[in-house]
Amino acid sequence: MYIPFQVAFLSEPGAEPSFMSDYVGDIVNYLFDLDMLITFITAQEDNEGRIETRLSRIAVNYLKSWFFVDLCANFPFEVLNPLMNPP
Repeated sequence: MYIPFQVAFLSEPGAEPSFMSDYVGDIVNYLFDLDMLITFITAQEDNEGRIETRLSRIAVNYLKSWFFVDLCANFPFEVLNPLMNPP
């Protein structure tokens, strides 16, 4: 499941998430995905104070700055669970 959500909102360590908490976790993940997509196309201010609107430059600037942090924050760690706990 969604590890940050489980840590923050589920009272017992082994408790199963409820129907509503599944949707909340999905919505939060989709909002992070949407935020990353929007950041790739949002104009930015360059060092001289001009607005950069070229998508290629915006994408390169994002990849050089916050992309890796956003990717790590949005990575679905639950997909690694089967790898960490083989049958």
